[in-house]
Amino acid sequence: MSNYIVIFWWYSITKYSIHNVERLYYIRNYITLENKENYIASYLYIFACLIRSCFPRIDGKRICFFDSWISYPLVGRILATIGELAFGYQLTLVTQSFAQRLNCYKIYHLMDIIMNLIFIAQIFCWGGVLFQNNLMHVFEESIWMFSMTCIGLSYLYFNNFVKNIKTRNYFYLGFVISYIYMMFMVWVDIPMYYNRYLETNSIINTNLSLFESIKDMASCYKISKSYNDWKSEMPWMTGYFIGATFISINLMDFQELPVN
Repeated sequence: MSNYIVIFWWYSITKYSIHNVERLYYIRNYITLENKENYIASYLYIFACLIRSCFPRIDGKRICFFDSWISYPLVGRILATIGELAFGYQLTLVTQSFAQRLNCYKIYHLMDIIMNLIFIAQIFCWGGVLFQNNLMHVFEESIWMFSMTCIGLSYLYFNNFVKNIKTRNYFYLGFVISYIYMMFMVWVDIPMYYNRYLETNSIINTNLSLFESIKDMASCYKISKSYNDWKSEMPWMTGYFIGATFISINLMDFQELPVN
């Protein structure tokens, strides 16, 4: 019975991902020059999530949902890198747009730092997946937590200068979302990776060269739809493929909110 839960979960995130692509296709004719970059970044992120949700995998453990080359952790990590950098660019781009309109230039420059941190997070993630070292993922997720917290606090700060009630409410919502994300990372995601690190207490596959580690990523150790294998991955993947993609698409409307 528990395996059917995994199948239903996979069906749900896949169907939602397909729906996201349909939404992006529909709104393409309404894109303005001001949010064109936002749209392109969202498209990259949504497309990467579509492939990754259709062919899920657990990168560190090399567990794949399907026996296919497109399920390989190497393919998934390449797509994730493109998608996460695009999503990070979206978030910082929109925040900088409001910072510029509200003359909050310290926050504007802070977003440049946040984007660099997101790039560093990708390096940690690649190290974690290549060498199956979950401590690297702890650093990666900590950077994402810090970055999203800074963005959320930025919108809370913006409300000191915004007069439009609707925009103020959306800014408060942005802060609440970032707070919920922070709590999830603190109580669920980061401890999950840290506990996995404690189970091994070392970097796995230290005998592999960099080339051999990359080659190892182009394989699946196990093909599984077992609930026991996927239960710890389902919460964050659900938030990633449903919650974050919902935010990504709606950031285009969010960017156009009036501040006065």
